Amino acid sequence: MSSTTLKAISSTLFRIGAYIFLRIFPGRSLGNPLLALYGAYLILWSYNEVTGLSSGVETQANTTITEVKGVNGATNGETNEKDEIAKVDVKPAVVPSTDSFSPLNATLFDLPHPAFGIRLLGFAINLVFFLAAVDFVFKPLFIPHNDVIFTRIGAVDPDGVKVLIRYPGVEGSEVKIMWKETATATGIEHTLGLSGWKDGPTVALEADNDWVAVGRISGLWPSTSYKYRLAYPNSTFLPYPESPIRFKTFPDPRLPVGTHFRFVASSCILPNFPYVPFKPSNRIPGLDLLAAQLWPSSSEQILSPSASNPVESSEVPAHITPDVPDAPAPTPEQEAAPTLESTGAEEIPLQTPPEPEPEVLFAATTSVEQPTPEPSSATAAELPSLAPTSTPSAIPEETEESSIPTEFLLLLGDFIYADTPVYARDNREAYRRYYRQNYASESFRKVYERIPTFYIYDDHEIVNNYAGQSNDSAQFFQSAKNAYDLYSQNTNYDNLANPGEYYYDFRYGDNAFFVMDTRRHRSNAVNPREGEVPTMLGEKQLVALHQWLGKVNQTTTFKFLISSVPLSALWAGPDGQTETWAGYPAERDTLLALLASVPNVVVISGDRHEFAAIEYLGGTFEFSVSPLNQFYAPLVRTFSAARSKMVQVKKSVEKVVTGKKGEDKIVLEEVVESVPEEKVLKYIPAGNHKWATFDVDTTDRAQPKLTVEVTIDGKRAWEYTIIGHPIALTSTTALGTKVTEGLKGILDKISFNPTSWF
Repeated sequence: MSSTTLKAISSTLFRIGAYIFLRIFPGRSLGNPLLALYGAYLILWSYNEVTGLSSGVETQANTTITEVKGVNGATNGETNEKDEIAKVDVKPAVVPSTDSFSPLNATLFDLPHPAFGIRLLGFAINLVFFLAAVDFVFKPLFIPHNDVIFTRIGAVDPDGVKVLIRYPGVEGSEVKIMWKETATATGIEHTLGLSGWKDGPTVALEADNDWVAVGRISGLWPSTSYKYRLAYPNSTFLPYPESPIRFKTFPDPRLPVGTHFRFVASSCILPNFPYVPFKPSNRIPGLDLLAAQLWPSSSEQILSPSASNPVESSEVPAHITPDVPDAPAPTPEQEAAPTLESTGAEEIPLQTPPEPEPEVLFAATTSVEQPTPEPSSATAAELPSLAPTSTPSAIPEETEESSIPTEFLLLLGDFIYADTPVYARDNREAYRRYYRQNYASESFRKVYERIPTFYIYDDHEIVNNYAGQSNDSAQFFQSAKNAYDLYSQNTNYDNLANPGEYYYDFRYGDNAFFVMDTRRHRSNAVNPREGEVPTMLGEKQLVALHQWLGKVNQTTTFKFLISSVPLSALWAGPDGQTETWAGYPAERDTLLALLASVPNVVVISGDRHEFAAIEYLGGTFEFSVSPLNQFYAPLVRTFSAARSKMVQVKKSVEKVVTGKKGEDKIVLEEVVESVPEEKVLKYIPAGNHKWATFDVDTTDRAQPKLTVEVTIDGKRAWEYTIIGHPIALTSTTALGTKVTEGLKGILDKISFNPTSWF
């Protein structure tokens, strides 16, 4: 095989591989082969240029021809004593080679061509691919984002919220959280002078903790809108955020009333993928699309501080008045008090002007009203099941805006990719850098400054296919744990029963959530220890999950079980049967049997970079959705309904029999049928940006409703409605049911703290 052919093969393979790496699959497994191909190409290109083989022409060497001429000058091919012998030199001839190709083919496949410009163009194409790959891989490693400043809301309770702050370089290394209730329609708070900012917790920022700290605002009322700002310890506002961050507390879970709210779930975020040149390395298009869907009419600017101008410790910035950018700069204490204005001889007290009408906490989202589902078929009705009634629905082209806000975002794992496209190194700073990169992203800032975000981790926050086996000293875990604690876990809900564990639960009104940790305690499903029954959750977490299910069984309406990996066993592929719950069959079967005894259970999972909706025998639903910003396999399908395990089900069927006297009569006969354990409702593999919006409406106690809306690459792709079983909620003596807005303001004024009541 000629060197020109080898060069063309290496060039073509490199281009295909580089495109796949940058736009389709950014796996570490492609890195070394691409580097080897490009190195081989450079050697072959240089050799062919030096030897002239790339020109696509063949040059004949100088030759000497001997001619015999007669005395008369004629050539007769024979000699005698009178003939003359002469040697004639022939100049080299240039002959077109059969290896020469058209300019287009020569450029596309790096084939020989006589024009140097065409050959140089082919070389430039490969160089661009190489530089793009270098930019994609190494640029994030050399931009540490040490100066990123941000704040966000984490865990939300009826009486308080957690606030995460990163503020490097602030004078004194302390930041105070100032908060206030937003304007209400009653106006009672203005009359009582309650519109001033209140002191919240003061947090200490330390370099050892990457200038990150968490504070909790307490003493709040359920289902109430608030806002907060950051300040120096002397209550002077810091430059960031320029405007208050708004939030709303969750409803009191003891109230015997339903709720109507929305939340979003997805997983898997790799910035700047698919790769686009000349864009920030931490852009996250999936979050741009999500923000555009949640707040389509919003014109607010993102409140990001200048990354290149962090607050220096020697600077004391001018006070910034909240809500009125060009107003004078009073202190929070002055803002709370009525102002006085001189009129010459005397000063006339002026009433504090009322604040504007209540602002919408979150911009409207779209929703589709679902028709009442048709009754289930007779066959399905005969099966004993706690399955809610469910109906898919067509999505109309135009929808009206909904007044139901999105209350929070659930990120189901792989928030960072510490090992993709390369694994940097096993130390705390390497892991922290990936978190700073995402929080510095303007794409993410659009979201986390507007809605609370709750997390659970998966393997790529540590290393691919990580199985902790309850060993916290395992390689990679301690470095990864430190970064995850600082930026994610510390703002999640506290696990009061088992402090230090990463699984947790929370409530939103009459709906309950349990977020599982599927990595820290899982055993190795590929190489289990001798005599070990593989476990995903570990004994302690299994006990906690069973206790939670018993507690919420008849006290909450919908129960959401959050798993970073699918409960479904229908995925295969390289690791589909070991990374998901399929690799832990005994524990999975036990869990499914338990869930079948609990009404209105919905499992939400991620990890597989595809969407699938599944209904399990017994009534449990699962919606697995990902990635939010990562690859999908356009040609490979690893999910198949044919993999569903068949189970034996008894049911009664009507049968016509003939009696002794020839009369026909109908009798019930019990039969055993084999049915699939998992019924696939929808499977959507395509799309780099997927998320699901869950609209929970339990205001109609007789027909609680859950609508799941799936968005793929910014476009609504599928919608499904579940009508749940009614749950009788008991009455309560919760104070929140009796307190009006006006009375609430009075109680706040005299320093009654509602925390002890909730």
